[in-house]
Amino acid sequence: MKFNYIALSIALFAVSTQGFAANSDTVKYSVDVNQSISVDSPADPSTAAAGDSIAVAWTVNSNNAFKYTFTGASKGDDGSTIAFPQFTKQDVDANGKLVDKNYDHLDTTFGVSLSEYASVQRGNTWGNGKTASGKAESLVADTSKTESPFGTMGRVMPNDNTGKAVVSLFAKGTPDAADQSGIYNTEVMLTVTAEEQLGGREGEKESD
Repeated sequence: MKFNYIALSIALFAVSTQGFAANSDTVKYSVDVNQSISVDSPADPSTAAAGDSIAVAWTVNSNNAFKYTFTGASKGDDGSTIAFPQFTKQDVDANGKLVDKNYDHLDTTFGVSLSEYASVQRGNTWGNGKTASGKAESLVADTSKTESPFGTMGRVMPNDNTGKAVVSLFAKGTPDAADQSGIYNTEVMLTVTAEEQLGGREGEKESD
């Protein structure tokens, strides 16, 4: 009786293996995470001595790559607007009054460096960074131009752990013997734009 039970069990196993085909299916789940981007605004740097490099750093918060542009303007000798930043001061006369349409300018140069990132497209320094030897006109050149900071360094991928990267701008103003004493000022604006990279998959968003 025990032998028959064993034989029946083996027969059932054989039918189960040969009579029913095994099937499986895999389902792919996808979640689209939007890119976010913001910038921590630093305080204005302290007034520096002529010829010293003045540093300011922006922290960019993002979960994917970004591009950056710099813009700025200043006054020409006659007070007209010039489309690049330079250290400028309106002249004063012997009575301490501002002289209309009369401005002095320092020889103004800039440098840019990138830090605390995961990767960069081409490099991490423009205008020799802290040395600040880049031309003011090139600082604000279109990003398609190789002489611009973005044209030189390319996009930035923030740090994987922090979701941050730092963009530092260095400025230097050097006077000549004819430049009037006093406080010279200039303003520069940083703009960052999302440049999402999707690893070559369909629908990758990429631009240069």
